[in-house]
Amino acid sequence: MAEEALLVLSEPSTLQDSSRVQPWLMRMLACAVTAIIAALLSVAPALAAPAPKKAPVWAELTAEQQQVLDPLKGEWDKMDRPRRIKWVGIAKRYPGMNPTGQRRVQTRMQNWAKLTPEQRSVARNSYRNTIVRLPPELKKDLRAHWQEYQALPDHEKRRLAAKPVEPLRATPPKRAKKSPETSGAAPYPSHPAYLDTH
Repeated sequence: MAEEALLVLSEPSTLQDSSRVQPWLMRMLACAVTAIIAALLSVAPALAAPAPKKAPVWAELTAEQQQVLDPLKGEWDKMDRPRRIKWVGIAKRYPGMNPTGQRRVQTRMQNWAKLTPEQRSVARNSYRNTIVRLPPELKKDLRAHWQEYQALPDHEKRRLAAKPVEPLRATPPKRAKKSPETSGAAPYPSHPAYLDTH
């Protein structure tokens, strides 16, 4: 059939006989156009960019979200879209948190709300710089641990969230000095001045 269509289109003499060619050609073109339109319609959703998540204004939040996010109320409409979406996500997870986790979230929000914009910027930059400076092996380990955590069932995540968090130490703990017998060092100093007098 396709060969006949090419033959019909390539021979000018057959185009002049419109009574024989025109209905057949029209049906073929209609089928082709329909097939092209169907193909485009089936691919269109995949080609369309996903609609970005809307960053709601304060009035669009539910009453529960407003209650959870109350410490941020004064700053809410000044926040950029990604931060609002992040906080809405936290508010959605909040009811499933244990009381300790809820208190921790509230405390952190209150502390964050008290910071000036300059202090927040410093905190964000400090966090980014800390992450950037981590050795690749540690970054890889952190990603692996995070993926393990994400794979945990919800009840296990809640159990971990209930455990008290040990604060990070600013300096590493001091190590006890080893005695000469355990350290492999000579029992007495080997300085020449010491050897001459003793």
